[in-house]
Parts: sequence; structure tokens; C-alpha cells
Amino acid sequence: MKCFALAACAALALAALPAKAAGPNDTGPTTLNVQNMTFDMWCQDTQRYSYDRCQARNVKDQQDFELYRNTVENYEVQYLQDKQKDAEFQHQLMHDPSVPAGTHATGHWPD
Repeated sequence: MKCFALAACAALALAALPAKAAGPNDTGPTTLNVQNMTFDMWCQDTQRYSYDRCQARNVKDQQDFELYRNTVENYEVQYLQDKQKDAEFQHQLMHDPSVPAGTHATGHWPD
């Protein structure tokens, strides 16, 4: 059940995160918009622990939070990198100078 909750929360977090896509005037590396996660947010919203337990910040809960955050961040970085590559690829397809304007990418419109 905990694995399902972890996967569901990670999927929801990743789906809502925008990446900075490279535009035609961008130069140099782009940064990824990795969201910060706090212990309090994880403890109360994700784990739904009591307020008193979250305020106590016991060692086991902090270790669990660090593991969760590292796991989500690894998936988030990979997701944002893939999304950025896809945006760059789409930009290249849409702005390919070798394809004359008004034609299909194959050189002619399908019948």
C-alpha cells in the first residue's frame, strides 16, 4: 500500500511540474524546475500523520522522508529531462529549414 501511495504521489507531482523548454533564442544549458518538498508537507499531506507526530520529527520519520524525497527527485529529474528533450525535438521538427513551407515533412502532402 505504501508503494502504491509513493507511486501515486510521485506521478501526481511530476504531472504538475513544468520544465523550461529551450526556445529559439535560448543559448546555453537550461535549468530544470525541480520542486522542493518539505518534511512538513510530506508528513502531514502525504503520510497523513498527526500534527504532534510531525512536530516531533523523530529520526525514523526523517529517514523515511529523505528516502521518499530522493526517490521522487530522481524520477522528477528524469521526467523533466525527457520532457525538455521532447520539446527540443518538436521545435526542430516544426522549424526544419530543409522542408519547404506548405509541404508535409515527407516532401509532399499525403493523398
